[in-house]
Amino acid sequence: MDEMKSAVQRIGTVEVRTAAGTIYVIDWNRMCLSRTAAATPSAQEGLESVSLRRDGGWIKILEVLHLEIGERAVLVLEPLGDPRSVVYTTRTTTPVLWIRTVGAAA
Repeated sequence: MDEMKSAVQRIGTVEVRTAAGTIYVIDWNRMCLSRTAAATPSAQEGLESVSLRRDGGWIKILEVLHLEIGERAVLVLEPLGDPRSVVYTTRTTTPVLWIRTVGAAA
């Protein structure tokens, strides 16, 4: 795994860790993500990783509005509520601590 320092390359698969300890795996080729809440509480006061709908499953990404280390990620996802009344779901994370490529050749 190589840590990405600046611009996020939108190819392959990356792992994103937030300040709350949540891990997102983003598959840019399929434009989907899987989220795992932190198993232990964050060391940062006031930040908590909670369970959300469809954690652990793959969710279609419609658009990535913002993804940068040190800032909150903003992701537009497929509807996670009733599709008759929900057009899309927006997820905003706690600040991103790191972004690493997954499965890259060493």
